[in-house]
Amino acid sequence: MTFAWCDLTHFYGELMKFGDYKNWEQYIEIAFRSGGVCIEDMWVELEVYRVGRESYDGYAAGAAVGHLLSLFLDTMF
Repeated sequence: MTFAWCDLTHFYGELMKFGDYKNWEQYIEIAFRSGGVCIEDMWVELEVYRVGRESYDGYAAGAAVGHLLSLFLDTMF
């Protein structure tokens, strides 16, 4: 039997920073990071997802969605 423990306190701390409206500079940084992801990788992954769905390749479509989610989470935290 395997037991894994994930400490999510850092993750929750980073999420709480989004509620800090007095530090408005962080929102500019997040917007530019997300914009960079949109310019660089989003369109490629969306095309992989579209082709995967049209060809009934669930693995390729799922991998593209996972990669997109990973990119956006990496830019925000």
